[in-house]
Amino acid sequence: MSGANSRLVRAAAAVTLFLWSCGAAAAGDNLNVILISFDLLRTDRLAAYGRDKNLAPNIDAFSGKSVVFLNAISPASWTLPAAMSVFTGLYPKQHKVIVPNRKYGQAPDQCHDQCEDMWVKVSLKSGLMTLPEVFKNRGYETAAFTGGMSFGGQYGFNRGFDSYEESSATIKDSLHRAKTLLDTRSGRRPFFLLIQGFDLMHLLPEQKRVMVYDKRIRSADTAFGDFFAFLEKKGLLKNTVIAFLSHHGEDLSAQVRGVHGSSLYEELIRVPLIIYRPGTPPSAIESQISLLDLGPTLIAAAGMKEDKKFAAQSRGIALYPFAGKKNKCRNVFSETDFQFIYQKNAIRTCSGWKLIYDSPTSARELYNLKTDPEEKKNLFEKEPEIAGRLENELFDWLIE
Repeated sequence: MSGANSRLVRAAAAVTLFLWSCGAAAAGDNLNVILISFDLLRTDRLAAYGRDKNLAPNIDAFSGKSVVFLNAISPASWTLPAAMSVFTGLYPKQHKVIVPNRKYGQAPDQCHDQCEDMWVKVSLKSGLMTLPEVFKNRGYETAAFTGGMSFGGQYGFNRGFDSYEESSATIKDSLHRAKTLLDTRSGRRPFFLLIQGFDLMHLLPEQKRVMVYDKRIRSADTAFGDFFAFLEKKGLLKNTVIAFLSHHGEDLSAQVRGVHGSSLYEELIRVPLIIYRPGTPPSAIESQISLLDLGPTLIAAAGMKEDKKFAAQSRGIALYPFAGKKNKCRNVFSETDFQFIYQKNAIRTCSGWKLIYDSPTSARELYNLKTDPEEKKNLFEKEPEIAGRLENELFDWLIE
């Protein structure tokens, strides 16, 4: 880190520390919460999800102490709508923080500056509540260090944060800034901390894509190891819930089926979700869940009672073993409305079936994920009964 950047980190930390010292009443014995988002990370890069290589040993070691959700499904295949779904407990079609598809009736190459204006102006409605606001209202100190871009504060992500920093920094830089803050804070209140980065964005052409992707994971994993060691040294692993996730994956296949946001295939919407809570035994949860469940789960894991407004708003549920009994599997949905071009919706069932519907073309794809996890064989024509049933459920959800 350069001298100038180091000075900026110290200055930002000083501002955040000042804000953290001016908060509301104490939040009792509730646990701290750290939410780490390493976006574009695929499940097949981690040992907990079947990786046989030692690509990310520090994340793997963290997984071994945590609850790993093996079938966590993102509500969208790109960061902006997926992350806002985590923050609100709502599907993108409900919170509406998306890029509208051809809103002005123009082709993508005709809207020019208007498209960019729409991108900037999309923001969360004032009447909706966010997860950081829940924690802040309960007396938590709140801070965020993000990579900006589609995690920018202008979309509403900064609501509820005492301090919200965004830059084009790597996850390593965000972790460093978080360490500086935690190392110098003197507050007694519990904290809610968001750490996010886009290290895996902007990959090189196909012949080097996988190599660069894995190299960046290794580099980030080293930073994660340093951060986890720091938390242990500070004694924070004794009173802190840590959630690690990616809001979506990436397509690295030889014949790329589309950039993230353009499709709803498994490599994009089945994501890592790993939650550590002191005193909770490590385990692997097979049951399918949605990232909409993360907010209610973190509230429960921290030891707080549910917020009535957030609970009424959220379509997610608090997950076992952090709340209640084992959850019954339920069908979940995903959607994308990306770059004014792509508009797709999907339903993923507990029995392993998945239907993808392309609105502009009316094309349908039906896959049996148990026998065809890579989604190579479209069974829409061969399984009309199953296809029809899933179509009805998907369309009912779309018009809710």
